[in-house]
Amino acid sequence: MEAHTTGMKYRTAVVLMLLLACRAWGQGTAGTGGGLEPRFLVDVPTAGMLDKGTVALDVGFYQEGGVLVGISAGILDRLSFGISYGGSKLIGSSKPEMNEIPGINVRIRIIEESLAFPALALGFDSQGKDGYLKDEDRYRIKSPGFFAVASKNYALLGFFSLHGGVNYSLERADDDKD
Repeated sequence: MEAHTTGMKYRTAVVLMLLLACRAWGQGTAGTGGGLEPRFLVDVPTAGMLDKGTVALDVGFYQEGGVLVGISAGILDRLSFGISYGGSKLIGSSKPEMNEIPGINVRIRIIEESLAFPALALGFDSQGKDGYLKDEDRYRIKSPGFFAVASKNYALLGFFSLHGGVNYSLERADDDKD
């Protein structure tokens, strides 16, 4: 009983420290104080970019104890590059199953947003999500592959953004048309 109570206190302390760290050093993308452009809407890329010289750490969790970690850097004002890697069963007592290879992503903004026109970006992202299916030689959620995206922001009722895009995934061997 005492070991369980100690474990609960430890987990609670860790969660509180993380929440305080996010509050102290975190920078949001919303509101007038937001200085970062959203690079994703959930898992879908936008035309948002990292500023030159900035780095982003992205961590995603998925079923079966899966964790995906990525790091991206703003190489130039309109160019970013990143790498990601992860696996399933990393959380829990099962033997971890790592992804076959790391994923890479690159994004270049070809047109900056103006009053009348959205920002346009082209990119490539080879990282699928939610575990690798060896039998099908792909991830459960296929990678975006090559993509083109547009993003437009409006100062309407606070902040309002529209994002749209198209993609072509290279994970097509299963012929399921996803």
